[in-house]
Amino acid sequence: MKTLLQILTVVAIAFAATACKSVDKAVDWSPFAPAPLISPDYVTTVVKKYSAPNAIAEIKTKIDALPDPNDKAQQKQRIAIRNDSLNELLLASDSLYEQSKVKLYTFQAESNIGFDILNLGLTGSAAVLGSAATKSVLSGIATFSQGYEASVDKNLFAEKSISALSNTMDADRAEILSRIVAGMVQDTFDYGLDEGVRDVLAYHRAGALVSAISQLASSSGTVKEAREGELRGVRERAK
Repeated sequence: MKTLLQILTVVAIAFAATACKSVDKAVDWSPFAPAPLISPDYVTTVVKKYSAPNAIAEIKTKIDALPDPNDKAQQKQRIAIRNDSLNELLLASDSLYEQSKVKLYTFQAESNIGFDILNLGLTGSAAVLGSAATKSVLSGIATFSQGYEASVDKNLFAEKSISALSNTMDADRAEILSRIVAGMVQDTFDYGLDEGVRDVLAYHRAGALVSAISQLASSSGTVKEAREGELRGVRERAK
């Protein structure tokens, strides 16, 4: 019995992995992942360019060479130099973010379908097989599989839906982007390159899954505190 359980467990795990891979091959994900408009080579070039130790300093030197605050031509050049750099970084960030969102959705879809196939196979086999012991083993593995799926959802996604996480990331990025766009119409004396780059980095970090999970947890905590405060107020007034 113990040996049978071990064999079936290994088979079940192997089947789950194979099912996920089969789903990936069988399903056409192109509607969810259209061909990127921005070449990966462009993103690689931008990342490499701004990863250079003196990249920002060299751009600042160009801006500092146009110091007259009253010269409209110099002002236009300063703003253009800063904005060109920020736009390059924003475009690269947007491209990477869209790729990561597609991977996030397809990963969850593949794992969910794979686990569903596995659970259907196990429970279906348990229903038709005659041996009570085998039925018990298969049912036990199905329960293990369901628990494993729940664990993946809990530990990778903090029990949040992908839609909620995606919406949170989109909202956070939109808020920061508004700040960047507002800064880009100002002179570099009012919205410098350093400040703009810091905002773009914050914009990029807002597209991270861990950032969305943290933001949702924080929002939930704030709402909970507000509701508890309202409840305390109602109770005080009821005395």
